[in-house]
Amino acid sequence: MSKSRRACRALVLASACVVWGSCSVQRVPLRDPAARGSDTSNPPYDFQKERPSPPPPAGDETATPPPTLDTPQATDLGAPGVTVQDLPAPSPTPRPTPATPAAAGSTSGFRVQILAASDAAAAEQARADVESRLGLRAYVRFEAPYYKVRVGNCITNDDCQRLQDQLRTAGFATLWVVPETIER
Repeated sequence: MSKSRRACRALVLASACVVWGSCSVQRVPLRDPAARGSDTSNPPYDFQKERPSPPPPAGDETATPPPTLDTPQATDLGAPGVTVQDLPAPSPTPRPTPATPAAAGSTSGFRVQILAASDAAAAEQARADVESRLGLRAYVRFEAPYYKVRVGNCITNDDCQRLQDQLRTAGFATLWVVPETIER
């Protein structure tokens, strides 16, 4: 068992002892209910000797009593009405941008994704970092709800493996190879 685990156990035991020792519960002997009447120090409760509740304070006679189940409060017909309105229609959620058709000078290939962030500024910063430090072309693409930063224009999987090695050496730990329409 490690030292920190022993210390933790000792601390738990010590706190349990403190809590147990400082408990203010006292034992009270049980009494026989039949013998209760004979005990003069604690006579039985007699509800008939109970005094009635005091009357309400004199004064404002116009005040209406609070509503109860027996005397419900009268409805105020002069109160303004409540208008009910339909909820506005929900706004459409942004759809992911469809893949652009292959333009002249583009073909299907692969890119290496280095980041998927919900913050556009973080994605743009990562793109600028890759382009300035490594001199590689990086792209930011929004696919709801994430901004994805992808690097390179790889035609073959071997090209992507080389690019991944270069990005890992630069300090990017989490990398994905994704199929995408690339520039030639």
